[in-house]
Amino acid sequence: MFSLKRACTVPPDEETEAFWESANGEGEMIYGIVPFSSTNYWWDSSANNGNGSFATGYGSQSSAYTGSIVEEYVNEYVSTLNTQGLNAINGTVLTIQELGTMCNTDFTVSNDDISGCPNYLFETSYWTSSLNSKKRVWLVLASGEVYNDLYNLYIGVRPVINITIS
Repeated sequence: MFSLKRACTVPPDEETEAFWESANGEGEMIYGIVPFSSTNYWWDSSANNGNGSFATGYGSQSSAYTGSIVEEYVNEYVSTLNTQGLNAINGTVLTIQELGTMCNTDFTVSNDDISGCPNYLFETSYWTSSLNSKKRVWLVLASGEVYNDLYNLYIGVRPVINITIS
């Protein structure tokens, strides 16, 4: 996971204190953790006679990366790499489907079978870009779990960066 100066540069408040304590055991500042989004823009609450449904272009397991806060940080990281002389073309984060392919499993069916996964996938906790429901996004936990949780929790960002080599 990378570290950005502007990610979580404020000390924990009452709302996030429990997370900070559980994240490192000491309540110290952790860099590189952000909420996936501040809203669930992929959900149209007025649709379906007020019961809501996924907005046009979204659905269960679809990507909500474009427009997310996570996208902002990945793009900032790509820019930082380019200013340091690397030829970073673009960046993104894994989808739940890509993670499943690397682990030879379907996490949308069973999210507890990590036996086929490379160890490096669980060295830290991070967001995927895939939606689970109107308020949940799939994420990977360093404890070895693939989980879905609320979009506004502070979780790590682990970008996939495409670079050119000359």
